[in-house]
Amino acid sequence: MYLSYCLVSHEFAWEFYHAFFANVHLLTVAHVEFCFTRLHTGRSLIFARHPAISGSLPRSLCQSLTWHVEEDVEEPRGGSHVAVKQYQALMPKISTYFPSVTQLAINYHNAASNDECILQLVLPEQVTHLSLRYMFNELADPGAQRLYTSQPFDRKNARTSFPGVEHLEIIGGNMALLTGMMRKCPNVKIVRHGCVGIRR
Repeated sequence: MYLSYCLVSHEFAWEFYHAFFANVHLLTVAHVEFCFTRLHTGRSLIFARHPAISGSLPRSLCQSLTWHVEEDVEEPRGGSHVAVKQYQALMPKISTYFPSVTQLAINYHNAASNDECILQLVLPEQVTHLSLRYMFNELADPGAQRLYTSQPFDRKNARTSFPGVEHLEIIGGNMALLTGMMRKCPNVKIVRHGCVGIRR
């Protein structure tokens, strides 16, 4: 629908774009590069009907962004997580792709984050809601589940703070992560903390 001829009315396509970009879910880096770089250059026929917004639609509509980081539980686990490295490469671009986003969630599925992932997180200044969730299914490597409880949070190496964050949610993270993130979010007003989830 992004690049091909519209098989539906322009009015329907326009409403679809509004709904699609309000709450964006990122599944892979390739998805982001394919969809949003092309949309930012106006390479969709929907812009022929609305040329005034060509290249700015994702920027103006996206308010909520959810990044899904998932590892294959059947693959041998090495010293690093490929999916985590992929999202690390994308994080610095969020301010460019989505300057209007106010809510950011990172959902880890079978991919326990480590301290360096959080230290490299770059948030647009306008982000007020931050959510970090760690989920594992029953077949996940137990070592990955232990990682999120054993990894310390090295605050002295944190290069950034998130003064705009007022709502902080951490599901499945350890207390060291929670404490460290609260220090990185000096203006936080609401904090929610929960246990790790198991997907069946």
